[in-house]
Amino acid sequence: MPEKPIEAKVLFMPDQMSPEETQAKFGITYICNEGSDDSYETFKLEILSELLFKGPNSPFYKKIIQSGIAPSFAPGTGYDCSFRQGTFTVGVQGIKEEDVPKVEKVIQEVFLMAKEEGFEEKLFETVLHKIELATKMTKTNTGIMYF
Repeated sequence: MPEKPIEAKVLFMPDQMSPEETQAKFGITYICNEGSDDSYETFKLEILSELLFKGPNSPFYKKIIQSGIAPSFAPGTGYDCSFRQGTFTVGVQGIKEEDVPKVEKVIQEVFLMAKEEGFEEKLFETVLHKIELATKMTKTNTGIMYF
């Protein structure tokens, strides 16, 4: 693993439906656990992802989307354990390039706020209930997931 952060700037096809000045996307990805080695850690990171991003009461939604800093999260935001090495990504899209430092600052502030203040008990119970329901539902296309 790298000892210091790796930064990359990537050019992509513009979104023809968005104004030219709001074409930037920004994301921070943290390398996490190896999902196959520690299912309990994976479970906790999935809960954390739900708490931080899903719904209008989540901290990132309130601080980034509702406040107008960015219109939406970027694809891939949240915890992803679909590969051997799990990742945790916070990403936004539809921002101006000059707003990237502001977005990065808000991301760090939200992480710090969540660490210091925790989460509302009602939000936590809602997430647990949602996960319980999802695990009880039978999935018909599970074969490829086990390879």
